[in-house]
Amino acid sequence: LETRAWEQNVQDVEDARELTNIFKEVDVDSSGTISLRELESVMTHPRFRSYLRVRGIDIQDARLFHRMMMSVVGEDTKDIDLHFVVSSCLRMKGVASSMDLHALTFESKILNKKHRLHINDVQEKLSRIEESLRMLTTMNCSVRI
Repeated sequence: LETRAWEQNVQDVEDARELTNIFKEVDVDSSGTISLRELESVMTHPRFRSYLRVRGIDIQDARLFHRMMMSVVGEDTKDIDLHFVVSSCLRMKGVASSMDLHALTFESKILNKKHRLHINDVQEKLSRIEESLRMLTTMNCSVRI
């Protein structure tokens, strides 16, 4: 079992090295980042497609993959760090495990709870604003009379 884990680790390091080399080839401006255009370009690269297919990595839509990565790194930039793209590709190897699905469910529940708390907070603030406006309107009407 330890031998298998060690072999997998060695393979992962080799895969990361190879993917890094492929992405460096398409990083036309040598910025160390990958733009959507560069990602779309590499997706048509036969060596890259073959490399992904052999390793069980299935990226059908470059734009969707780019948006997913942007949601993680923050949308204030248009380009994504080359090493982050590589690690994202490697995490997509194979099929999702039960643990992956449970983690996703857990994260979704946490986000849903945060979202509900935020909505409640916004509703409370809006109610206070409405009440303040009513009071101002009432005071303004009283002054005119």
